[in-house]
Amino acid sequence: MSLNGESSLAKPLTAEDLPEAVLEQAFHWAVIMGDTQVTSTDRKGFQDWLHAHPQHQAAWQRIQVIEQDFALVRRSAKRSSVTLKRLKHLRRERRRLKLGATLALLLTIGLGSWLGGKSWRHDYATGVAEQALLRLPGGALVHLNANTTLDIDLTAQGPQLYLHNGEILVESASAAPADKPRVHTREAVFTPVGTRFLVDHAPGSSELAVTDGKVNIEAQGHRQLSVAGERWRVDESGVHLQTGAGLTPGAWTDNLIEANDARLAEVLEALGQHRHGWIHYHQDVADLRITGVFRVDDTDSALASLEHTLPIQVQMVTDWLVLIRQK
Repeated sequence: MSLNGESSLAKPLTAEDLPEAVLEQAFHWAVIMGDTQVTSTDRKGFQDWLHAHPQHQAAWQRIQVIEQDFALVRRSAKRSSVTLKRLKHLRRERRRLKLGATLALLLTIGLGSWLGGKSWRHDYATGVAEQALLRLPGGALVHLNANTTLDIDLTAQGPQLYLHNGEILVESASAAPADKPRVHTREAVFTPVGTRFLVDHAPGSSELAVTDGKVNIEAQGHRQLSVAGERWRVDESGVHLQTGAGLTPGAWTDNLIEANDARLAEVLEALGQHRHGWIHYHQDVADLRITGVFRVDDTDSALASLEHTLPIQVQMVTDWLVLIRQK
């Protein structure tokens, strides 16, 4: 016990606790120690830095976790010919048992999500750089963006979609009123009125963007009608109309990011959904504004375009680590 009566065990450091300068140092040592020409002097310098402060060890552990995750993706690709066939079979059986023949799935499976096992915890799951398209009974379409998990209940009054994480786009204009899917998140329920809309769910908040028609928002005992062109955010403080430009809702269904005077941070976060590894940017470039169109299936070209357009430097440290700082 410590002198003040509290446990002397230190609370583990998380990535959010680490100063940006320490993370930068960890990236620097990752490059040096990953070089085939590393010297004994380099190794000693690394060990001295690593043991100089607990934050250094926490930062290095964070780097190792990212590298291991990326290595897993590469190893998974080598097992694809056998594993993918088995997963397709198991998933067909699971869908047959739970949903019968009422739900048609149009999906290109990527190994990143399925090998992690999350497809068994939820009805549908996409990983990094993956998208999916579902056709519901009655004709409504549901697009899943990358890193999205979704459950579907067809036994209730009309299709009920439970979005646990990520972003979906719902097209329900052609569906009858009883077949229009309601979207549930932790913060709200979104009910369409002959419409096309997106719901983006992250820890602590849900965002709605309506591109056609209307959507009713039910949250915290209140109802709010949203019309085409509006964007709303729901969190513990209430339901808030969002203003200003940004990313065009749903452009990712065409493998695009369309930025209209958007914050660079917003564009980089969107690109990160479609790139294995980690895009790390300094806070002094987060609020730079950008207008342009970028392909999510060619993130290298998108990052090069950003570097050409903005006063930033993009450093490809490794295949899985990108650093972005001000020039």
